[in-house]
Amino acid sequence: VGTAALILGTPVFALDGIDRADFEIVGTPTCGDGGSLAPNGACQIVVRFRPTAANATPGNRAATLTVSFANNPGGASRQIALAGQATAALGPQ
Repeated sequence: VGTAALILGTPVFALDGIDRADFEIVGTPTCGDGGSLAPNGACQIVVRFRPTAANATPGNRAATLTVSFANNPGGASRQIALAGQATAALGPQ
């Protein structure tokens, strides 16, 4: 555990997987562009689950959010599994 800020570099965020169109990154992640992260700090990335009309059948959806930073030691990226469950749309009542 260090005591200095972590210089992140330019962040890259990518959605991957067969159902990636059902997820979207909303707004601008708080990781900043080339910014830094203080010890015990946090970075927020908001992902919305919104099943698309092209994939309108009910059921489970899955994708992966990959987060990479230019200054990440070893160049490793982090992958976060995303999951959601689509339900049938309600018709007119």
